[in-house]
Amino acid sequence: MQNLFTFIFYIKRSKANKEGKTNIYLRITVNGKRAELSISRKVDVDKWSSASGKMKGSSSESQQLNKYIDSISNKIYKIHQQLVSENKLISASIIKNLYHGKNENQKMILKIFEDHNIQMEKLVGKDFAEGTLVPYNLFWAQIFTNEYFYNFNNLCAQRNFLGLVPMTGSALTFC
Repeated sequence: MQNLFTFIFYIKRSKANKEGKTNIYLRITVNGKRAELSISRKVDVDKWSSASGKMKGSSSESQQLNKYIDSISNKIYKIHQQLVSENKLISASIIKNLYHGKNENQKMILKIFEDHNIQMEKLVGKDFAEGTLVPYNLFWAQIFTNEYFYNFNNLCAQRNFLGLVPMTGSALTFC
């Protein structure tokens, strides 16, 4: 499936402070779903070009800010290209999180569920009856059927959660 991917830099003119400066934002859009973030820079509203998504002029201030915007653009393109080349799920929020470095050490819902089942197995006979564990294990087994796997990944993408990613062969891994 082809992902429609775009991003723009923009300002909110109505949010300008007393000096006439406002924050610069980055909006990432993938298949119509948006994620927005501030790039932690301010610009004078009169010096901003909405058409180019950059600061007008050739002053050292504008050159420095525009280089910073270009570096963010390059990083966003690289993140997108990496996701495409690794055949991973692509969404605006995933790109935003990767830009912020939030991809490392995130526990995913299926990993948490797996850990829960392991803890439940240890407590069978102490705090839980074996019959209590059966529905959890049945659900866990259903996750790895192809139809459920496909539906779960789509649900995760729609809700901006991280899901499963198929690898070569029949092995599955967590994002």
